[in-house]
Amino acid sequence: MRVLLDKGFIRRMFEGFARKARRMPLTEEQKAVARLLRKYYGAAELYMSYKSFHTLAYRFGHLEIVQRAFVMIGTLYPTRYARRWARRLRKKFGFGREDALMISMSSFGADKPHKGRLVGADELITLDKRMYERFQNHYDEINFIFRNMITTLEAPFNSVKLPEIEIPPET
Repeated sequence: MRVLLDKGFIRRMFEGFARKARRMPLTEEQKAVARLLRKYYGAAELYMSYKSFHTLAYRFGHLEIVQRAFVMIGTLYPTRYARRWARRLRKKFGFGREDALMISMSSFGADKPHKGRLVGADELITLDKRMYERFQNHYDEINFIFRNMITTLEAPFNSVKLPEIEIPPET
């Protein structure tokens, strides 16, 4: 199983690490993030978007906790069909640019920026309730359009699937 973590989830994860290091209590949202991390760590391959990776590497790459996170969390990069699918999600369903790209990379994500292996993600974990609700409310139509799109693509892109989107129960 592969799981893509959105930037809000990554942010709360690192905030939780920092609070724990300072022996401060976690917020409810940070506790929910910690529970999901425990659920998936070791049971799934964890990924972050290339944008989250670059932000962390540029701003906080010198910190040991970030370097350790890079070892346990892989990076997904968009493939050639990711932007097309993201554009359709934005135009047809009103997803924001980042939300559409995260959903799209869950299907069309690769493990390297150029000529990477298409891996995608089975689940996308987010703290964004609006994205989650929009995806759930329009799932049948999203799935229909997605299926029509991938039938015209060559292998391996014609066998990708939509992710399940999960939010922590307490958010």
